[in-house]
Amino acid sequence: MSLINSTDKVVVKSLFHKYDEDDSGHICRKELEALLVDLGVASEGDHSTIEVARMLIDKDNDGDITFDEFFAWWSKADKLKRVDGSHYAVMTKALEYFKRYDKDNNGYLDIDEWRHVMKDIGMEQYTESGLKGLDKTGDGRIEFDEFLTWLGWLDEKKQ
Repeated sequence: MSLINSTDKVVVKSLFHKYDEDDSGHICRKELEALLVDLGVASEGDHSTIEVARMLIDKDNDGDITFDEFFAWWSKADKLKRVDGSHYAVMTKALEYFKRYDKDNNGYLDIDEWRHVMKDIGMEQYTESGLKGLDKTGDGRIEFDEFLTWLGWLDEKKQ
């Protein structure tokens, strides 16, 4: 099994430590960029791809990626699918839309922000049911990956 497909915690932890250059126990934006460049899914200075990856991995949106967040992302079979260059235009547009509604810039849409999305598309009456249907984690908010699912812009079957 290749490293890219490994979900062995010891292997993934060693990969995490390789990119946690300052031994802080977190991967920062600069360290994430190094990882994505090495994986061949981003080039140096590719801020949009790196921001998309950060939004997908950093679940608490504090700007740093913990090992648990990294492991959860790395364990997904499609971990690179939404970050790679073939989806660049779609992902940057999705990120632009997401940030337009994420008024407090906390990395997720709460019920009020989601209501604005639904109002703008003329479906405000489905705000609560839409939130419940998309909120995979049950935390009452829509994270970026859940927003991507709702947009349906990626053909999941072809990937």
